[in-house]
Amino acid sequence: MTALSYVNGASTVPLLGQTIGDALHDTVERFGERPALIVRHQGYRATYAELWAQTSRAARGLLARGVPDTARPFGGLVYRQALEHLQGVRDEPETRALIARETRRYARRQLIWFRKEPNLVWLHGSGEDPSTLPAVEAALAARVQEMFR
Repeated sequence: MTALSYVNGASTVPLLGQTIGDALHDTVERFGERPALIVRHQGYRATYAELWAQTSRAARGLLARGVPDTARPFGGLVYRQALEHLQGVRDEPETRALIARETRRYARRQLIWFRKEPNLVWLHGSGEDPSTLPAVEAALAARVQEMFR
């Protein structure tokens, strides 16, 4: 059996080391006009392109209003390295390499955490792949049946 992947399901192809920011950007490029976030009880909908623009505008606004770049949101993966790049700590290629390395480390830690989670259900396939939907529906149906036994 091949190892499970947190991005692509079971695969013999190694992970590409793509950063979270790069993956989001690729998703915006491929599916920009598709719904990315729907909050029914608030009547909010945003496409991937809208979500990208809104979060970028929010980050720029926080910085412009004096929120220090050491504030908790900017300490997260990718943000910290991107801010250091903007501050001249390292050039872009070094920053991209650092983000890729830190993303891989974080993914490994997540896999370790997830192994300890008794209710975790691994699904094979990408969340954007329509063929994954039947597996999601089956996992949810099984979970609901367990709840009512």
